[in-house]
Amino acid sequence: MINTKLISDLTLEKIEHLENRLYGPIADEQKQFPLPRWYDSIRKIPIKDLSIEDICKLCRQKFFFDYILPIAIELLTKDPNAGELYKGELLNAIKQISNEDWNMIKDYKSITSKLRELIQTALENDILSNEIIGDAKDIALETITRLEKIPRSAKSSLT
Repeated sequence: MINTKLISDLTLEKIEHLENRLYGPIADEQKQFPLPRWYDSIRKIPIKDLSIEDICKLCRQKFFFDYILPIAIELLTKDPNAGELYKGELLNAIKQISNEDWNMIKDYKSITSKLRELIQTALENDILSNEIIGDAKDIALETITRLEKIPRSAKSSLT
């Protein structure tokens, strides 16, 4: 898995350059929309300084999984119930990543393995909050089941 110490100081703007996906500042006509305005507001902030809500939103919006997921896993390692809007929000955001998107992640084998291990440990130690929207154990078990269904060989042209 990508070393989070190596990427934690990167900004989304720098990642855009590394991945050759330049978004640039938003145009005036886009400033009325919350999503482009939000993204523009966090582009120059180091990933390590983004809020849990920002990490959740980046996952839900399919931005830079190769960089965001290692940070998300680090946050979940510290708190499996991580979330700002509700407990378990980060785990729920990761659960929503499609199999097709997982296959585009360069280091998905390592990331999914670490995530399965983290969720299994949280389940075994009964540390998932009962306050999570939905049932925490169901969300965790569904996430593990989905991760196990992802093919073990990368289909991505990125590897």
